[in-house]
Amino acid sequence: MQRFRTGAARLALEHGVPVVPVAIRGSYAAMPRGRGWPRGGRFPVSVRYGPALHPGASEEVRAFSDRMRGAIARLMDEDRTTWWESMRRETGGETPDVHGPDGASWRRVWAAMAPIEAPHHRRVWERRSR
Repeated sequence: MQRFRTGAARLALEHGVPVVPVAIRGSYAAMPRGRGWPRGGRFPVSVRYGPALHPGASEEVRAFSDRMRGAIARLMDEDRTTWWESMRRETGGETPDVHGPDGASWRRVWAAMAPIEAPHHRRVWERRSR
């Protein structure tokens, strides 16, 4: 994820409307930067929606933007692990940053290019392997 900007927070505060945080993972692997068309194949893309965030009456733009960023970071963490683990880390202030690993920019791009694993849900009518 690139640098977090304050435009959505500013609009929400000016008009008094809530903001719904959305976390999207796997989109970079499906359509890398600079491509005019998605790559061939079926790359899994995961989308998670969080609860609406309502701006406070006297909340500053930067504070509301930071709250939005924290909500998106928790959703990204939830998508990588589980809901329970992400809530535990958020309570302890240990939620991983949404920008990816620390270090050079190529490292963050490399981490973003890794496709997410598609969950395999066993269908009810499939037999269990014995």
